[in-house]
Amino acid sequence: RWIEGLPAMAAVLLVGTEFFLIGTFTTSLGIVQSVIGFRAAARIRIAFALLRICLLTALAAAGVLTLTSLAVGQAATVGAIVLLATRRVSGAIGAPARPGPIQWRHVRSMLLYGLGVGASNVQGEGDKFVLNAAQHQADAGRYGAASRLMQIALLPLTALAGATHLSF
Repeated sequence: RWIEGLPAMAAVLLVGTEFFLIGTFTTSLGIVQSVIGFRAAARIRIAFALLRICLLTALAAAGVLTLTSLAVGQAATVGAIVLLATRRVSGAIGAPARPGPIQWRHVRSMLLYGLGVGASNVQGEGDKFVLNAAQHQADAGRYGAASRLMQIALLPLTALAGATHLSF
């Protein structure tokens, strides 16, 4: 059974963007930060956020904001910023930033890392999924809104921690 109201193309683009493009972006960003510095990585991070905001604003202003248009626009926007980030990496390391052959140790490392990230996501978002699966959509919506409200309330502390504790 497919998710009602979610076109297949939108789902594929959204998942592909999150898994592949965002993963490439965050890896490139970490390399830029470690090789060039925090300022260069911050500029790319800010450009990324601004591009996503501009995309959402333009689609809404044009009256064509749908899941499919957002997915297509996001894939194109994130793809463009990934190209920018990988160009910065290539320039910083003095070599093309292309993946080499995949070996078993890469797969093992990725699985171990992915398992931890996946478990963290399930812990953080699993409760909303369970509420939706149990047909408590209104409660899941209120719960999701409350958790976003807490994220906004903690934003100054999160920003301070992010600015004072560099991470890769």
